[in-house]
Amino acid sequence: MTWPPIKGSYKILNLKGDTAVVTRASFSLPDNAEFNDCKRIAVIGSCVTENVGIDRMIKNLISNGRVRNIIICGKESKGHNVGNALKNLVNKGVDENKRITNATGDDPKLKVNDELIKRFRKQIQNIKVINSENPEEIIKIIKDLPETKSIEDYVLDIEKKSGNAFKSAINAQGTEVEWKEDELGYFKIETKNNYIVAKHFMKGKEHTVIIGKTALEINKKIIKLGLISDLHHALYLGSELKKAELCLKDSKDYEEDTEDVKEKDYLKTTFIEAKNLSDAWIKALTQAYLYGEKYEVGKYNARTFDLPIIIHVKDALAEPVMNPKAPKYEARNKYAKEFIEGKGIEKENEFVYTYYSRLRHYPESVARSEVPNIASNEELLKTGDKGLIKFDQVREAVKLLKKDPTLRRVVMCTWMPYKDLSLKRMPHAPCLVTVQPRINKGRLDFHVMFKSQDLYGGFPSNVYAITKLQKLMADELGVQVGSYTHYAVSLHIYDNILDTVEELLREEGMIE
Repeated sequence: MTWPPIKGSYKILNLKGDTAVVTRASFSLPDNAEFNDCKRIAVIGSCVTENVGIDRMIKNLISNGRVRNIIICGKESKGHNVGNALKNLVNKGVDENKRITNATGDDPKLKVNDELIKRFRKQIQNIKVINSENPEEIIKIIKDLPETKSIEDYVLDIEKKSGNAFKSAINAQGTEVEWKEDELGYFKIETKNNYIVAKHFMKGKEHTVIIGKTALEINKKIIKLGLISDLHHALYLGSELKKAELCLKDSKDYEEDTEDVKEKDYLKTTFIEAKNLSDAWIKALTQAYLYGEKYEVGKYNARTFDLPIIIHVKDALAEPVMNPKAPKYEARNKYAKEFIEGKGIEKENEFVYTYYSRLRHYPESVARSEVPNIASNEELLKTGDKGLIKFDQVREAVKLLKKDPTLRRVVMCTWMPYKDLSLKRMPHAPCLVTVQPRINKGRLDFHVMFKSQDLYGGFPSNVYAITKLQKLMADELGVQVGSYTHYAVSLHIYDNILDTVEELLREEGMIE
């Protein structure tokens, strides 16, 4: 199991460390290099809410019994009083409604179960709050903390439950077992096409091939078929199958007989099929939240969880198109109207680009269409100054499809390469790249491509507006609205809203 199990805005420094450092709303503090040399720090990261944020912290810290200290530092999150809440949780606990006793934040109510809270309070031996962002001061306090007991110093006490107690605990670390061949043969484990493949060999020849999605189902089948006889072999096989299962889940390369799991050198594209675009949004959020790759966005000094995702919805207008819980839900029709009809010349020109201006006022060059594929500077000069024309791609696309509904060449594009491929000329390039309308069996399908897209804050409004455009074009063409297919090379969640996303997914029943 990877630790910590729940993603968030943190850095792992030393898995054997006994201290967690909580920087509250000081988001850049964990990146300070001075912390890297402090061997007692297991994890350092921000926490800005006294409810969901602490819920996540509890789950992460109790999954590593070595962490016995919490140091709370940095700037406090206004109105949430995370430091006060954490200290009171450890020292005083919660009431019958799981509100942290004496906490002063806006809503210090936890959702984790009572057993996890009990384990957390028992595990944490020292907790200190210091209102400082100075790494030297923080590290000094950590070094001055009393040494905590390691896990090996504790013996599980089951006397109350079973009436028996262990006189001594047996340390299993470093145990070696002499290997011997199972008389019923051996297995080779692989992962292919999202399946675990267990190949059984007898006397050097392939005997049986078992495939499955989980280690448990393959283990059960092996036992049922009687393909294993040695206990050591069974234990080894179980651990390898579980490793293969985790590799599939995390899109990593599985290699048998290795301790390390190799990261894949590519981002795995996820395909989502949904009944409507609201459902697609929730499913995409779940995939990016659970399996997204952490990505540093240097330009914005931000972190995201990225996945390339393809979404397909058979009926683009199936309700709800936009989830009522999505940001900007109340403004969806206003946004869609401006996407299709614009905001007026003055307001349109206040932005470095708008989708309306790129789709319906595209500044096309007449001369550009007259030059050869590869033109010299002299040939370009011969075209003369023919200026630019306003090119309404939506109108031209409708005209072409009316003339020939079977065309597959109709593509509306927002990009101006000379401008958009230059950071100097265009600091913010359009995220929407192309919209390809296609008539199929009397229905207008839309195929849409984004170079990158904010999954939580941008996707819902974007697709709502694009499907309105799809309906407009279908009406002008005299056909029904068909399917909607969406491809985003980087569909991402910003890490500073992970708490909000997690709460939404829990409400939707996508995660526990």
